Amino acid sequence: MKSEPQFMLLDDDPINNMFNKMIIKKIYPDASLIAFEEPLKALEYLEHSFDRSSVEKTTLLLDINMPVMSGWEFMEEFENLETAIKERIVIYILSSSIDPRDIEKAKDNTHVINFIEKPLSADFLKSLV
Repeated sequence: MKSEPQFMLLDDDPINNMFNKMIIKKIYPDASLIAFEEPLKALEYLEHSFDRSSVEKTTLLLDINMPVMSGWEFMEEFENLETAIKERIVIYILSSSIDPRDIEKAKDNTHVINFIEKPLSADFLKSLV
């Protein structure tokens, strides 16, 4: 029996996080879900509270345009985390950016699976299965 997917949201906009939670719960009602508006709090969670022993991977939907620490700066810090953590996180950039440099930067990052344009869609979530 396959367990329900696990999601982590990192977006400084609480409205985006609320919308993303709603659409995820619509597609995966029993999904495990945690959301952060501050990248430093998300990093702290990953370092100190994230379940490194879980067999299931966690999908991180990461915004890149955030004020205090951008998604790209978050990714730089993510590189410093334990391998056991990094191996359990599947990262998708979820952004409204139309800058081709952001799309290329996402493609060039070994930890980023893909660049997804906002808003999050049910079709994308269904494709994760």
